[in-house]
Amino acid sequence: MASNDKTKRSKVVGTTDGQEVRPVTDVRPVSDNVQVADEPKVEQPQVVVESKETKSDLFRRLYDEGKDIPTIARATGSSYSFVRSVVMRHAKDKGQPITNRVKGEKADLFRRLWDEGDMTIGQIAKTTNSNYSYVHIVISKLRRDRAAAVQTKVTA
Repeated sequence: MASNDKTKRSKVVGTTDGQEVRPVTDVRPVSDNVQVADEPKVEQPQVVVESKETKSDLFRRLYDEGKDIPTIARATGSSYSFVRSVVMRHAKDKGQPITNRVKGEKADLFRRLWDEGDMTIGQIAKTTNSNYSYVHIVISKLRRDRAAAVQTKVTA
């Protein structure tokens, strides 16, 4: 065995079931140029709770004020499914159709960004922090509707 090999080996500390146990000698510090991405800070909406108001009453009130289901869930610290079930029952009792306001607003945003012509579907998805498939479905439907409108004008 060469002398260089002996200097690189660590000293045997002990044995475990016949296997040598050596201390870790090659520990490298984390590089200073490694950057850890900060988590995006999501602003939590403030909710005013009236005295003796149940969570379900709070959900109904916030929904009637125009808040959407995900916002209500985040603001109250409740699960989406719980908020959705209360709101759906509330809307059914009032004879209102349940609407997902966020999806409608996002779809409008996708259409507007697409019409501006500067962005691809992938860029729209990344910019709006949306699922690529959802953006693709909205834009594909927009293209089909416009093609059908043009086809109708041509045949008329």
